[in-house]
Amino acid sequence: MPDPILPSTIRLTPDQLTPVVCESCGGEVFYEGVMLREVSPLLSGERDVKLAPIPVFICLNCKEVVQKYVPPALRKPKIAV
Repeated sequence: MPDPILPSTIRLTPDQLTPVVCESCGGEVFYEGVMLREVSPLLSGERDVKLAPIPVFICLNCKEVVQKYVPPALRKPKIAV
């Protein structure tokens, strides 16, 4: 996922930025959610199962997760219509 914070030395105006648009509905307003994955004690070396949070962006209009910013191994496959 790209770093959402730009260095303070970069000066940009909104017209220089590329909008992120929902592939499902064209919406441009999103909120942040989290996907949770369990980490086995065998992998973590801990005694109990741990949780690994994965931040995602969700379209406010249609509630679809923006797959472009989900780690590739967790993306839903695109279905041809």
